[in-house]
Amino acid sequence: MHVPYQATTQQLLAAAAGTLQFTFDTVGNARGLVEGGKVIALAVTGAQRASAAPDVPTLKELGYEGFDDLFVANGLLAPAGASPALIKALNREMVRMNASGPIREKLLQASYEPGTLTPEEYGAMIDRELKLWGDVVQETGVRVKA
Repeated sequence: MHVPYQATTQQLLAAAAGTLQFTFDTVGNARGLVEGGKVIALAVTGAQRASAAPDVPTLKELGYEGFDDLFVANGLLAPAGASPALIKALNREMVRMNASGPIREKLLQASYEPGTLTPEEYGAMIDRELKLWGDVVQETGVRVKA
């Protein structure tokens, strides 16, 4: 059964209260409730364990295939037509900040996995995601209610 929630906080609190049997969310969003003993982290998606939750197995480790490429990615976007030199400079700076220093430390503290793709790699990832989830929508007939 699908239970729609308007915010991730609502679904996590419902799981903590026992009115929702399970939910998917990010390690960072769930961390406080996990550490407080209100919910149990069963597994993570992705090809490897999350550095912020090294004791939590991946779904693949538990025998569930098809979740290696399922993860949350945050990226820096620029308007179409932005200068290639600007894009290159921004990417170079993002690589530097994610490699070491206070920005990386803040990201790790917030349970993010700092990493940097090239603009081309990030664009290709977005294209793959659009195709994957577009296919899911077509195959299932899912509709978003406004």
